[in-house]
Amino acid sequence: MTTEETYVTAAFLVLLAVVLLYVIIYAFKMRRLEREVRELEGQTEPEARTAAGLSSEPEPTPAEPAREAAGESGQPPEPAR
Repeated sequence: MTTEETYVTAAFLVLLAVVLLYVIIYAFKMRRLEREVRELEGQTEPEARTAAGLSSEPEPTPAEPAREAAGESGQPPEPAR
């Protein structure tokens, strides 16, 4: 192997090590940010979540409104007037 080839190989390995180090640091940063987001989501109050449209209650399934309209909600029907 010539001197030039040795320098090119060394430069390539240094570049590869820098890119690998960057990816590792980025992965640790993303993991930390995800953990912080989960912690912040847990700290929000239910009123603030509801006001922001982030209700913790499950969305009604399409069958539930149909049952309520058909009088199957478990409550007696209102008298006719």
